Amino acid sequence: MKPLRSSLLGVSILSLAVGLVSPAVAVADYLVPDPSKAELSWTTPIDSDMTNKSTTYASVLFTGGVTPDSVPWVAASEGEKGFSSFCSEVNATCLPTSRFRATGLGLFTLCSDSPVAPCVETLEYQDASSTWKTAEFLKEEDLSATPARIAAFAKTDLGNNTLVAVQSKWGWKANETKGIPGSARGPLIFKLPGKISSAGTDTYSLIAKFNFNASAMGSEISGSASDFNIALRPTLEITCNNSDIQPVRGITLDKNTGARGLGGGGGACIDAARAAYVSSTAAGWAARYQDNLPIRLTIHLPSSLGGWFQGRVDNPDIQVSKMDAKSNRVVLTGSPIEAPITSKQLDVDAPNAEATINAYWPGGYAHIKDMKSKGMYGVTGPIWAPEIGTNWYEIWGSLLDEKARGSASIWQYAHFKAEAKCLGNPNELQGLVTTNAMMYQAKTPLFENGALTYKVAGVHLNDKGDVFRGSYNFIMRSSTARCLYGFSSAPVSGTVSVTSSNGEQQVAVTSVTEKDGWLKLSAQGFTFSSPTISAKLTQAGTKPVVKPVIKTITCVKGKTTKKVSGTAPKCPSGYKVKK
Repeated sequence: MKPLRSSLLGVSILSLAVGLVSPAVAVADYLVPDPSKAELSWTTPIDSDMTNKSTTYASVLFTGGVTPDSVPWVAASEGEKGFSSFCSEVNATCLPTSRFRATGLGLFTLCSDSPVAPCVETLEYQDASSTWKTAEFLKEEDLSATPARIAAFAKTDLGNNTLVAVQSKWGWKANETKGIPGSARGPLIFKLPGKISSAGTDTYSLIAKFNFNASAMGSEISGSASDFNIALRPTLEITCNNSDIQPVRGITLDKNTGARGLGGGGGACIDAARAAYVSSTAAGWAARYQDNLPIRLTIHLPSSLGGWFQGRVDNPDIQVSKMDAKSNRVVLTGSPIEAPITSKQLDVDAPNAEATINAYWPGGYAHIKDMKSKGMYGVTGPIWAPEIGTNWYEIWGSLLDEKARGSASIWQYAHFKAEAKCLGNPNELQGLVTTNAMMYQAKTPLFENGALTYKVAGVHLNDKGDVFRGSYNFIMRSSTARCLYGFSSAPVSGTVSVTSSNGEQQVAVTSVTEKDGWLKLSAQGFTFSSPTISAKLTQAGTKPVVKPVIKTITCVKGKTTKKVSGTAPKCPSGYKVKK
């Protein structure tokens, strides 16, 4: 029987068998620091018995939004056929006709190397005297796999799937003339002199990712970035041989359904959950920040990536200035936070396994049962990502231990889109949401019945057994608030409250301030498991314009159905609400 130690990177990966992660090689010959000092540190054993060859588990990993998916790639598809090939460059070979589209994951380059946004201008940090210092750029890590590793991956046994294509190049060049952004081959490595992490080094990896899309219109090719996720992680580079297990991506074809999927396989000489990156000759061991280190990152972004930002930072601040018609200079400031992380494994033969697994991972139960029938054992499953929101907690919450299994030391910013009235202008910075919660709502606060509400979720205790105290900061343009509420230009005030899942009001330190065109809402010190944070804004002499919430219900009477809409819809006489 073969051990299965797979963690598919989010629910967007369609490939099944190709998502397997190769077992890590032994680390006895390498200098690996104490795992308790790692950024993702499981301080208690996992549930599953990896020696039990008769049992296979589904797992869920709540790692605070930190995932090991940092391998750049771009692949082309024709029409509705799904991915057909990987691209070495974004050109006519990649996109031969207007029927083709390309999608990928890119990594920020230095602006001095590639002037097309997105790119990194400077990384700074504060010294002991609170003076901003410029970090020293060391190198661009090269994550390219060796030809031997690519060839070996091409021979992977996929069962009911056929391997259509294998990634052969990492990163791609920018096209300044056409405004197409390029991708680095790996993270950007910096030195912050004197700022020693738990690994005992002052080396930090900037893993700045963006989603990439490209298309052809006649002979013209265009490409752009959509959304991004930036994390600065303290690292210690461990020299070791990953040449036979390094991560590689592949495109697969399901022999039964004809569906094409994208997946990958690989590992590292150390636990992949603690690796910030993996090259063929080294692994970047992800460590913890030692102190509350203020970081300031200046980047260039396409002007279309305005709108809303999420942060995993303390004392957040964002400044945006226009560079030209196509790009903005954005300055991201903040200090790292500690977020609780945890995991859970569920025996696929347990009575409630099928419903639980399929609720958070569609088709996952059949996938794992199929692998078990082929002699695989161990654990597999997706990793929580911010775009998932708090839904997974509603599914897994009752199964999780009250105490977190570890914590992550995170400095992270991300972008997301908002389309609601007053909130959906992408061409200027609208606002920022930050929190240290294990899970959080992956969108702007909802505006209902005159209140802005936001949901977070997580276990009640941190990994030390202490009550975990949550933090929440919401920064919004004052003009956006006035648009939502119909306020005048007079000063705005308000209140913030935190309500537990049972409806009880929590005691928390809250504030609402307005200054220099920005409205700042804050709640600190609240507890979990799934509280809702609400803010009600007021203005002297002005009544908020509250848009009624229209609900729709389906009513049934025998085989007849009717839909009824309204603020408080009720079924007609003789009908019942369809459940």
